[in-house]
Amino acid sequence: MQIQPAGIRFLQPHAVRAVLLALFGLILTLPGMEISFRNSTLFQQEKRGQKLEFDKQTPVIEFRAPESFRRAELLLEKQLPLPLFRKGILTVKLDCDPAVALENIHARIQEESGETLDFVCTTPVRDGRIHTFRIAIDPERPFSAWSGNRNRRIDFPAKFYNLALILKENASGRIRVESVIFEAELQEKQGLSAVAITLPSDQPVPLLDPRKSKRPELEFRNGGTQPFTVRAEIELSDFFERRLTRSGRLRLPPGSSPVRMALPELPARGIWKISCKLTDEKNGSVRLIERALCHLVPAGPETRPNPAFQFGICSGVSKLSDEELRNELRTAALCGAKFLRGSLEWRLIEPQPGKFDFSRVDRVLALCETNGIKPMHTLRATPAWAARDHRVWSGYPDREAWRRFVAAMAQRYAKKFTMWEIWNEPDLPTFAAFSADEYAGLVKIAAEEIHRLDPGTPVSSGGFATLSGYPGPRAAEFHRRALELCRELFDIHAYHEHGTFEDFARLVDQRFLPLRRETGCRMPWLANETSLVSVGGNERKQAEALVKKLVFAWSRGAIGYYWYDLRNDGVDPLNWEHNYGMVTREFQPKFVYGAYNTLASLLSAATFHADWSDRAEGYLYSFRIPGGRVLCGWNRGDDAEVVPVALPTGSAASVEEIDLMGNRRTIPAANGVTAIALVHTPRFWRIAGEEAQPAPLPRALSLKGPRVPGTAASGSWQVTIRNPFRVPARFRITSKSGSVTPAEVALQPGESRTSPFRFTRNDDDAIDLAAHAEGATGWTLACTVPLRRAYVPDLAGEKPLFVLNRQEQIHSSYGNDPGKVHMRWKGAQDLSGAIYLKQERDSLRLTVRVTDDVHVQRQSDPRQIWRHDSVQFRLCFPGQQGSWEIGGAESSGRALLFVWYAPQQFDPARAAKQFTLRCRRDNALVYEFTLPFTALGIDAATLRQGFRFNLIVNDDDGDGRKGWAQVAPGIGQIKDETKYPLVRFP
Repeated sequence: MQIQPAGIRFLQPHAVRAVLLALFGLILTLPGMEISFRNSTLFQQEKRGQKLEFDKQTPVIEFRAPESFRRAELLLEKQLPLPLFRKGILTVKLDCDPAVALENIHARIQEESGETLDFVCTTPVRDGRIHTFRIAIDPERPFSAWSGNRNRRIDFPAKFYNLALILKENASGRIRVESVIFEAELQEKQGLSAVAITLPSDQPVPLLDPRKSKRPELEFRNGGTQPFTVRAEIELSDFFERRLTRSGRLRLPPGSSPVRMALPELPARGIWKISCKLTDEKNGSVRLIERALCHLVPAGPETRPNPAFQFGICSGVSKLSDEELRNELRTAALCGAKFLRGSLEWRLIEPQPGKFDFSRVDRVLALCETNGIKPMHTLRATPAWAARDHRVWSGYPDREAWRRFVAAMAQRYAKKFTMWEIWNEPDLPTFAAFSADEYAGLVKIAAEEIHRLDPGTPVSSGGFATLSGYPGPRAAEFHRRALELCRELFDIHAYHEHGTFEDFARLVDQRFLPLRRETGCRMPWLANETSLVSVGGNERKQAEALVKKLVFAWSRGAIGYYWYDLRNDGVDPLNWEHNYGMVTREFQPKFVYGAYNTLASLLSAATFHADWSDRAEGYLYSFRIPGGRVLCGWNRGDDAEVVPVALPTGSAASVEEIDLMGNRRTIPAANGVTAIALVHTPRFWRIAGEEAQPAPLPRALSLKGPRVPGTAASGSWQVTIRNPFRVPARFRITSKSGSVTPAEVALQPGESRTSPFRFTRNDDDAIDLAAHAEGATGWTLACTVPLRRAYVPDLAGEKPLFVLNRQEQIHSSYGNDPGKVHMRWKGAQDLSGAIYLKQERDSLRLTVRVTDDVHVQRQSDPRQIWRHDSVQFRLCFPGQQGSWEIGGAESSGRALLFVWYAPQQFDPARAAKQFTLRCRRDNALVYEFTLPFTALGIDAATLRQGFRFNLIVNDDDGDGRKGWAQVAPGIGQIKDETKYPLVRFP
């Protein structure tokens, strides 16, 4: 029996379809495929002055007034897979009011790489109110394309997801989408396009348990009708960039029987990326296929939940098929997740007043029980029939309808959920189009019904999204007001804050915890949705962020941490909402999946003990476990820094060190002390023994001096070594970068000695140092200090000093709001820049070339230019008290310049009159600043001595400042000159 995708109905053909055998493959005609929009949404309908209603499951779009936004985008909630086809026709039949005048309509298809392809029809066939558009879809000839690999063709598999209707100016009225039918000539895959590669596994995620085998294999299947031979070149790589290769010649017969290739034995546990390059021996064509493998001992599902801390996961269960739901929950259970945040929406449970469909909730609960996972439930997502102004999902609900829904849920599912969460991210208008006072009314009703019908189950606040300052002051003010009104009703205070660990830690310590104190909150808090996106090659950083954020939240009193989310929501490599998952859409594991497994394996029975970060001069946290303790730590600096820590071990003769992927090694202890090293990637240390757990000892090895070579006299580096033992000891100091005199020292217990360090190499990016304890084999303190190389401008000013075109250089103001996906960076064509610095006689010349797809600058007040497209930069010169902050913008052909800050004894307004800005356009917008030395208070010698420099390019595409590209952090959010690179003219 053929199963049809949800939302698709195949029409009966009027005649027998011919089957044609073509030269390059089997071609057949597809019977008409009707696409249903009964489960669809209208993008930004409130903001655009539009409205979506359903008449007997048929969508009706209303353009409320002539000033409504002219483009309406009808989005399928679940993208519909399309068959492989040569050419197709999408026939769209619309019933339009007389005042409706359509300019064109667009069909959008997203393919395997994440590229979106747009196809258009401008000339309909009109029959009274009925307008029929026939959109020709040639996979090789889209009208436009964006994201993904940008090759402007459909790389199958592909999915249909969007229909856009464009009105002519001053048109308004209602449009009923009568039918959408897709017809196509199908082509069977042949050759490399028909090859499928899998890793044998009895789990949804490819898993090879190292206790059973260390040698994986690949299975190749030829889904075509003709046999052929390929050359396979395989490369395997892991988190720590170990690499293995294998190649071979494979004859692939057609059919479902696999051809197997054994891969090299894996030397380490973790997530292994597998890159397969296939070459067709007959025609030389090449195809690359990426796969991934979990080579680890699963942390679950057998382990018991930690009573002190919830290891949780988020999952979009509302949108999953039954098979996807089973696979997601099994995948979550395997890596040790014990708690689920994946509630179904009110609008799906009660689609019509009083008519409940609990079937999906029941299935989720049953599958959670099977996999040893405890679910919570979020009461959210207003149905259109219950919403004020019929605003589905985010609208304020009728209070009686809300009370009836909460009561029905609490009565049916009493004691089934770990907690009831009242709404999701109510501080964001995307999710809650109502005030904090109105939210408090919903909380009061929910608390009354839950306490009446499900007493003892905690009531949680909705997970508040952010305290970062986005979007303006609303989120923080909403959060504060909600706590003031509801703190006696909440049993749990939930908080999110997506993004980097550094931002998370800063906001928790400086805003979130103070807010709790100021509002008198005593209930525990829960990080029930937080993560880091893996866009832009960020998979390693994503894995590191999970460990750092979870451990830090635990140290600050959180009762749990839920990663968002288990599985990618899509396949677009630039769409943030498609890249939060621990596994891809196809259940291929990412590095973060291995990191979660390691955390759950080590800390499933742990309790938090102590924060030793200040003593360790890095981040270091201690946890008690049965039979001993586990420490987790990392440095405060960059990738190259190594911070040595002398750690008491009690009676243990050794310590087990565990890396992020769960690989273990033994490091020795001597005289009750072991030497560990804090690096950028978190590590764990397991120490056996029930003795008291003392803090780390004072730093035993340090290296201090000027971080930028050439800025101080040779020999100004100093090495200090301290004996951490309770007995006298001798130490031998070694370095590949230089020498220490004396190289061997004998020290009494606790005694320190400082000696000069002299460079013998000048080309290193870091200085390494090691202190070896004599008589203790393998006992070594390791220290590495990274050097900061100065950036040297091109004298001719022809080569850029900095180029801004990478994901890690982009700061998004909307990273915490899934309703603002369109506001996030989409690549270099969206925003990028090149920065040039040059000396011109007695002036400093700064040129910034900016590529920006949409230029917006609405300010006439130069002080406010930062709110739109503009440039801001800071200059920190030696000998000056304070820094310069200068900016420029182009508005309607006029250059605007402003000086926000100047060092002491300088007048910003006076300096601004001496600076000049010229803006011009070629294939980019070019800002040319000329800054006289006299106005800056410097001379040419200052440029040769070196100065700190930083710059950001602000971006506004029409909906406000959406973020910026930055040379380094320290301008857009907080002012921090220590993060700025050093520039030194030759």
